Amino acid sequence: MIKHIIATLMLSYSCYGQTRPTYYNGINFNTSPTEIKAQLKTLLENTITPIPTYTPGVWEALTITDTSLNDLNKVSLIYGSDDNNTDSKYHLTRENTETQNTSTCTGKWNREHVYANSMASPKLDASLNYTDIHNAHAADCSMNASRGNKQFTYGNGIGNNVGNNLFYPGDEWKGDVARTIMYMYLLYPTQCLATVAGDGSTSYSPDMPDLFLIWNEEDPPSEFEKKRNSKVENIQGNRNPFIDNPYIATLIWGGPQAQDTWNLLDIENINVNKDDISISLKNNYLHLFGIDNSRKYDFTIYDSVGQKIQTECNSSSPILLKNIKTGQYYLKISLNNLNYTTLKFIKN
Repeated sequence: MIKHIIATLMLSYSCYGQTRPTYYNGINFNTSPTEIKAQLKTLLENTITPIPTYTPGVWEALTITDTSLNDLNKVSLIYGSDDNNTDSKYHLTRENTETQNTSTCTGKWNREHVYANSMASPKLDASLNYTDIHNAHAADCSMNASRGNKQFTYGNGIGNNVGNNLFYPGDEWKGDVARTIMYMYLLYPTQCLATVAGDGSTSYSPDMPDLFLIWNEEDPPSEFEKKRNSKVENIQGNRNPFIDNPYIATLIWGGPQAQDTWNLLDIENINVNKDDISISLKNNYLHLFGIDNSRKYDFTIYDSVGQKIQTECNSSSPILLKNIKTGQYYLKISLNNLNYTTLKFIKN
């Protein structure tokens, strides 16, 4: 018997199925991670319009995009957590008129670049991505100064410095930060490397720190983040795909199974177990290890958007792949009409 299932993909439409925005109508998600990235980059480039000047444009934009859901006269402050904290540095909202336009900092808010300007190589362009509103957020002035240009790292609780020139954005904001970094890297891949912005290992993909993929799964988009995405689109024309569907990051970089808001992977009752069974692809044959090869199984192969591609009934390993193109796939293994486990593989 296999061990307890280590992860269950929550794919029910009632959980979080949403209609895919028409913005993505031309994107084929049933292809390789490299091609998905290329298609999305082209889409973002083709839809971005002249974005605001830094002053006063970004100030004015943030009073719209970062408006608090609970008070239209306030902005929500990234990395903030509690308006009742005696230290205003940790406040979650601020009157939208309390901008830092002088040297006075305490109790004021200013403009934070989640992907810090000094991290970019070359630095962000004042006429283009320096004023990209997807990357610019309202922040408490003192908190912004504390973050500075520090790399993001693991932590828990509220946003704060954690030593060694590292910064934790807070439980409420870590997903927002991850999806912002992903957006910046997707659109400006040579200038805004994700590995520069995040601390730690890159075991899932060499170009995306694990912590951003973990945060993307652990902290799904909030209502504020979703509405902000649409408000930014109204200003500069493009959207952040990873807010619209966090699972896109999983398709591209792997890692933990993020929320699939469009049911791209619409396969019923999939269980994933990577401990007991392994899979390899050689000469167009899938070889399975860790199953009882004396028994006969039903194998079903689905593409990355949940379409059934191939079925082999009462069969055993290895499995000949028939007319399967480059891309990411799922092999569902059933035994006696019961789902046994499912494995992911990539056809290069």
